Amino acid sequence: MIRLLLTLFALLIVLAAGGGAAWWFLYQDEEIDLSAITETSRAVPLFVDFDPLVLPVIRDGRVTQHLTFTIVLEVDRDYERLDIYKHMVRLKDAYLAELHALYSHRSVQDRADVVPLLNKRLLAVSHRVLGPEIVKRVLIDVLEKHDMIIG
Repeated sequence: MIRLLLTLFALLIVLAAGGGAAWWFLYQDEEIDLSAITETSRAVPLFVDFDPLVLPVIRDGRVTQHLTFTIVLEVDRDYERLDIYKHMVRLKDAYLAELHALYSHRSVQDRADVVPLLNKRLLAVSHRVLGPEIVKRVLIDVLEKHDMIIG
């Protein structure tokens, strides 16, 4: 009696597995109507990163800090990475000039969170150098901040 029940149970499992496999391979490949999905796919942004920039901060005629910045540009997808690299030297020079101008003010040097201001100002510099349609966003971060010992 127990053998008969075990045999029927095994047969039931085999039939269920066969039915599940038949459904999986035969009936699951029905076409899905994608017209109901109205969300358009967004383009993947293109990011161009700079080599780290080192900026000496001068106060009272002496170098008081060395700041190391990382800069990443979000660029319009119509432009190739090579086109941006052609203008990299001009951008780097303009960025260094703007960072020196900003950090010459004591209010910027003493400010706790200066990154949003730097992002905004470097975006304006990017628009001035390359035009307003190329660079969408500038992401800057202070990577290292070394205080110099004044003796």
